[in-house]
Amino acid sequence: MEMWDCYTWDRQKLDHQHPRGVPLAQGEYHLVVEIWTVNRRGEILLTQRHPDKPYGCLWEMSGGSVLAGETSREGASRELREEVGLMCPPEDLVVRGWSIVDLYRFDHDFDVAALTLQPEEVVAARSVTREEFLTLASQKQIVPHVSLEFQLYEKKILSGNSQ
Repeated sequence: MEMWDCYTWDRQKLDHQHPRGVPLAQGEYHLVVEIWTVNRRGEILLTQRHPDKPYGCLWEMSGGSVLAGETSREGASRELREEVGLMCPPEDLVVRGWSIVDLYRFDHDFDVAALTLQPEEVVAARSVTREEFLTLASQKQIVPHVSLEFQLYEKKILSGNSQ
């Protein structure tokens, strides 16, 4: 059973863990990570969600829940490896967010055809330009929170500026 460390809204770790699939108590949170993988041409790696998942068949970045005992960076590295087969040392991830959902950028010249997709999570992958991303978002083909994050964090995520 997948377990999560529990936190307060301001990232203070609580003294207990929580099983995935059970609603968290009010005022408790768990860490979620999202990795924006960007190649040297500035294209973003998108993955298509499995049809049986919420927002099935919509596009998003790699990411997921941080497991109990993992740091945010370790969780992001694991999610990237599990979902698309990219090996990324945690120290190569650049923090781009500052909330309970940690956003990372991973500069990597990925080859979509060479990715190893996790079948229960991801059914397809593609690279897109900024303009293609915005078109997909306007067509409501991107998971809603990802579209919002893109708008809010575009300069921080895609630029070379950290925090």
